[in-house]
Amino acid sequence: MKKIVTTMFLICAAMLLVSPQAGFAWNNVNQGCLTCHPTTAGTGLHTPHATQACSICHPNNVPGKNVESSACIVCHPRTGDKGLCPLIDAPVHAGTKATCLGCHPTCAPANTTTTTPANTTTTTPMETTTTTTAPAGCILTIDPAEIEVDGTTDVTEDVKVTIDAGSLTEADLQGLEVSFSDACSQYITVNTVNYAISGKKAEGTVNITVKGDAPTSECKLIAKNSSGTIDCETTFKITGQPVEECQIKSISPSSVRIGLGIIPRIKRVTITLNKDLQSLGITCADLNIQNAPKGISIISCAVAGNSIEATILFWGVPPATYNLNLDPCGSIPFVVKRF
Repeated sequence: MKKIVTTMFLICAAMLLVSPQAGFAWNNVNQGCLTCHPTTAGTGLHTPHATQACSICHPNNVPGKNVESSACIVCHPRTGDKGLCPLIDAPVHAGTKATCLGCHPTCAPANTTTTTPANTTTTTPMETTTTTTAPAGCILTIDPAEIEVDGTTDVTEDVKVTIDAGSLTEADLQGLEVSFSDACSQYITVNTVNYAISGKKAEGTVNITVKGDAPTSECKLIAKNSSGTIDCETTFKITGQPVEECQIKSISPSSVRIGLGIIPRIKRVTITLNKDLQSLGITCADLNIQNAPKGISIISCAVAGNSIEATILFWGVPPATYNLNLDPCGSIPFVVKRF
């Protein structure tokens, strides 16, 4: 009798060890799930489940680390075969699925063959969930995808956003943020973001302001939530006006009379440009007189707005036309006369 009992025990043990596992990696969430899913009050798993009753996860509504893995599959996944390793195809486990299959080979979906009307054969896997894995299956659509500015006036506009990342719920909207990549983030201000679940998608409106003087640039609009079920991006473009080059417009006065040149003559001249010099980083050090003889020198200078004012000394120089250079905006002629 003892030999029979021992034999039956060994057979059962062998079946458990040798047969593929189709159940849970851990019977209790506390055994291994907490590595990726912390349960500190107010954070982690509590955040997306804040609107649910505690009894859904905790037996008899008693708080603590007593949540069984089987409680998770009531909602995850919501459809499909809940008996075939239901948590392995949850979107957040996409990166570790291959590792899971190493110990749970029966979790791999079986292949089925179907015939299409065109008499072609297609092999498709029997997936255990219809939820699309983010970010690979996350589709972000925006309208408009381009905003044009006139070089002066800021533009404020609503951008309609649609996020298709599988069967989204209100829980997926927790911690959802919309931002722009560095290529144009300095030119865009996100004012408000409003979104809601419509069917299985998230739809919303992002109100933004684009600086009027923003240059033509292309960047990414990014939508991402805290749980990782939404992580997608799409292209957004700003069309700016052609950048006008820095140019000298005028000089006043444009000449000076020095007589015989024996007596020093001081003249104050103002050079006006098409742009603000300070915004261009231009200083008095950038002003010089081309091929000036020793008798000509700039004794003082000041930059104000789109003009630069210089006080110039003329002493014993021959009459001629000299060029005042202002790098990188060009040069303008200045005439020295006798009488």
